[in-house]
Amino acid sequence: MNAYDLTIASVRDEIGKVAPLQPRWLRVADAVRVSGIGRSLIYQYIKSGKIRSVCLRERDKARGIRLINSKSLDDFIESFEHKGEEQARGGQR
Repeated sequence: MNAYDLTIASVRDEIGKVAPLQPRWLRVADAVRVSGIGRSLIYQYIKSGKIRSVCLRERDKARGIRLINSKSLDDFIESFEHKGEEQARGGQR
């Protein structure tokens, strides 16, 4: 075994120990893909404040990049899980 083999083996060992990277911000298309919520509904939820987002835009430019906070998207979806549990118990919490 040479030094190169030891390096590759140690890298492989370390890769298994690292948690997968979870992005804090998602583009709209990525939010649609991971959540299953349609693009129009995503924008409605942003407008109503149910999902947090920011728009990266240069000064005096009409267009920018809309980014959605992944935690707010997760929290929004999970809120429906709790509503379903509540309904199953007959509306009592």
